[in-house]
Amino acid sequence: MANQGSDCPLIPAFFNHWCVKMKTIFRSLDLWEYVEDGYDEPPSTTNLRNQELKAFKEHRRKNAKAISYIQQGLSPNIFLRIIGATQAKEVWEILQKEFQRNVKVKNATLQTLRREFQNLKMNEAENVQDYYTKIVKIVNEMKTFGEEIKDNQIIENILVSLSPKFDSMVSIIEDIKHISSMKIQELIGSLMTHEKSFESAFQSKLNITPKNDEGGESSRGGRYVRGRL
Repeated sequence: MANQGSDCPLIPAFFNHWCVKMKTIFRSLDLWEYVEDGYDEPPSTTNLRNQELKAFKEHRRKNAKAISYIQQGLSPNIFLRIIGATQAKEVWEILQKEFQRNVKVKNATLQTLRREFQNLKMNEAENVQDYYTKIVKIVNEMKTFGEEIKDNQIIENILVSLSPKFDSMVSIIEDIKHISSMKIQELIGSLMTHEKSFESAFQSKLNITPKNDEGGESSRGGRYVRGRL
């Protein structure tokens, strides 16, 4: 809202804080009634007596003053949405509706991201770095919507969602590490080291060539066949 600089939508957390500050300003200047209740403007001022005309001008001035304070606190994108409103009450209600709409969108999006985060599973073809990049992307999206995610939540989610080849490593980590004090990069480093060791061991097995009883290479899956060409 105020001083956000760029064209951006109303963000619920900022909107709440902004509302509190604006209400304080309006009350200090005796303008809150124009924002909360509005005022009735006569269809014509032709027949107004001097005292009535003076009161009408004062109402119009305070209403305009309230609108001015609101306008100063809006980004250009939001300002365009209230540009046609002439009453402070109307302006305030437009912003409230915009806020409520964004809350619904935010909540729906967050629910989707939370489910996606909780249901993440590392498949056998993924490596640690690629899987971690996927997790970071989802976490960052959640944070942009105001979600607070602690490192230990991310670590716990990683540990329960890894592929089976990391089972032994997860057991070791859970036995000797305190997850609450563990750093994410520390975990990722340990997993990447384990991954390299696992791949090296697997590759070593593939490179072992079966031998026959006489020291020569066997044929057909390791069994030496005698008496055949």
